[in-house]
Parts: sequence; structure tokens; C-alpha cells
Amino acid sequence: MARELSSFGAAVLLLLALGGAAAADDGLVCDPITLIGGEKSVAFIDNGAEGVSIGDARAGWRILADEAGTFEGRVHFVATVTEVGADGGGQTLQGDYTIALADGWLSATALYVWNDASEVSQRATGATLMVTGGVGAYGDAEGAVIIEPGDAPRYRFNIDCD
Repeated sequence: MARELSSFGAAVLLLLALGGAAAADDGLVCDPITLIGGEKSVAFIDNGAEGVSIGDARAGWRILADEAGTFEGRVHFVATVTEVGADGGGQTLQGDYTIALADGWLSATALYVWNDASEVSQRATGATLMVTGGVGAYGDAEGAVIIEPGDAPRYRFNIDCD
């Protein structure tokens, strides 16, 4: 009888441990949420031919906060110009993003068009970031982060962490 209780007790402990692990996956962005882009620093790196050309890059970071203005993390990025429109405008960029939050990181990639890649103001263009992986609470994350343009862009997280 003692062995049966011991086995039963072990099974209960295992279920509790698994339940705790599942709860750890319920991180900040595993449910649909929106964070607001705040202060940022962006640099334009003019590689090769003068002016915007293939191989030029934008690199920087931006603070992310909740609706109340509470700091939630940062997004870091490097986006490389991969195509320049025939008239010199409408550059296509391929970007790599790391979103650092208190309980883990997400990595994402995007392909988007920017009117002038050398322009580094606070205004962001719209883009959909495809989540490619994560660590910590986001180790099994998949989904997308949609950036809605504006002086204070909105980052809409549609992430599944299961």
C-alpha cells in the first residue's frame, strides 16, 4: 500500500510540476497584447554607393511600454536595404529584430518597404515581424508582431507560446 501511495504521490507531484511549467509559458506576450513604442535611437549606415543603395542599413533600439507608460522592454533591430525602387524611392529592407522583455526574448524577421531608409526620425513604418524563436518564457513562441506606424507606434503581439 505504501508503494501505491508513493507512486500516486509522485504522479501528483509530476502533474503539479507540469502545471507550473505551463503557467510559466503564460508570459507577457503569450496572450494578444499591445505595447507602445517610445524613446528610440536609430542610425543609418551608408555602405557602398553614396545615398541609399543595396547594403545600406538601419540599426537601433526602441523602448516598449504598456498603455500606462510602464516600461516592458526594448526592441533591437538591424534592417538592410535589399532593393531600391527604379526612381530611387521605395526601398525594400530585410530586418532582424530581438524583443527583450523581463521574462525572455523573442527573435523575429521582416521584409518591408520604407520610403527613405536614411530617415531616422521617431516615426515608424508599418511592418509584420514573423517570430522565428525565443528564449525564457518564449522558448516555444510562434506568431507575429504587427507594428502599426506612428510617432508612437503600436506593437501588436499575436504570439502563441504553447
